[in-house]
Amino acid sequence: MKAPKPLVHPLARETDFYGAWVAVEAADSYPAQTRARAFALWVGLFGRIGDDHIVTDNFEEIAELFEVTRPTWQTYRKLLSEAGLIEQRRSTDRGRRTFVKLCPPRIEA
Repeated sequence: MKAPKPLVHPLARETDFYGAWVAVEAADSYPAQTRARAFALWVGLFGRIGDDHIVTDNFEEIAELFEVTRPTWQTYRKLLSEAGLIEQRRSTDRGRRTFVKLCPPRIEA
């Protein structure tokens, strides 16, 4: 795995990472190892988002960075979506690409 970018995006500073972990752990229909890896990948995606909180990388870039296969990435996306940590949207122009938007729980002040 390549060295990730530091979590400097403002969204990372506002995120309740423990709350996110609890949400992932609640998806107990997935094996513990899958939940842990999906959570780790989700944290890594904070270094890959734009101002709109949408992941800027396509699947090939994510696969290379996180060393995952397409089926694994699809499983992680499904788990993270069910946990409420991401939204998935199809591209409106080409229709094939799925965009991922991070939707983390926020730290309460």
